Amino acid sequence: QLIGWFNKKFIKDGIFKKKYGITVHEAYDLRTKSDYGDFKSFAKETVESLLQELKEFSKIVEAYVK
Repeated sequence: QLIGWFNKKFIKDGIFKKKYGITVHEAYDLRTKSDYGDFKSFAKETVESLLQELKEFSKIVEAYVK
């Protein structure tokens, strides 16, 4: 529900770009699959790309909070 609230308050209202809503959702999905799936693994390129996007997102959120 937190991701839904985030999308409603920050993505839909245009505070953050839509791509960050997608990034957060993708990261959550991968984390859920790894926690609850049977021996789930991910391609190195997928993880590196997502990590880069999340670092960018983190900087934008930090700037917004300040």
